Amino acid sequence: MKISMHVTNDLDGQDQEYDVVADGRDVRKYEEIFEISWLATDMSYIQMTELAWVASRRHGLFEGDYAAFDKINTGVKTVNLEQGEVEAGNPTPVEA
Repeated sequence: MKISMHVTNDLDGQDQEYDVVADGRDVRKYEEIFEISWLATDMSYIQMTELAWVASRRHGLFEGDYAAFDKINTGVKTVNLEQGEVEAGNPTPVEA
């Protein structure tokens, strides 16, 4: 399982954008930290943001805690390069 995400953070008025890929390691870490099963719940925007934070930390793209990430994060969306973009909570690809 891999989830590609496009992350946008606001750093002192400047957008920082990057792509990050979450995999099973990130999902397991998410479940450990937030004490909830990724598969037992419908995906919400908050869950996608939390997963983006976990993956960003593993990839060395963010070093702070979730509260710090949540404070600066202005957007997370999943990206499927073969089928177009998929918004969090909506599993239907968006036509470009």
